This record gives sequence, structure tokens and C-alpha cells, in this order.
Amino acid sequence: LVTDTLDQTASDFIEVRNTSSGMNIVLKVTSSKSSEQLKKEAESLGLPISVLEDDLFIFYYNQLPLAEIPDLLKSLAALWHS
Repeated sequence: LVTDTLDQTASDFIEVRNTSSGMNIVLKVTSSKSSEQLKKEAESLGLPISVLEDDLFIFYYNQLPLAEIPDLLKSLAALWHS
């Protein structure tokens, strides 16, 4: 669900790196925005995320209702792309 949504909406600047956890996913984000700015924008949508490195983030999707994930990720992609 997470990888499919990101592939459909943000594959031009968000790369899924690690999906093996089952509780979180590592994302590589190509953006002119700082990692802290991206983190704040994600948190403004209620998305649990932390910075792993400058362009790597851990997204804790297991903390969100499954039915809300696609719309939240679409909103995130639009916000990060702006």
C-alpha cells in the first residue's frame, strides 16, 4: 500500500529504500528543502517520521489507520513537491 501509493504519486523524487520491517519504511527524498523542513511538513499532516540522514527518512506507517495512508501520502507528496 505504501510503496504503491508512493510509486504512483512521487516516484520522481521519493525512492523507497527499505520495506523489510513491516512497521516502518525508509525513504530517500530528493528535494531542495532541508530534511528538517520536510520532517516538519510531514508532521503537520500527522505523519510519524524521523530523519535518518540528510535525505533519508524513516516513515512509521504502522502508527496510522490503514485506510488513511493513501490520502495522507498523496498530501505529503504534494506538500513536499511544492
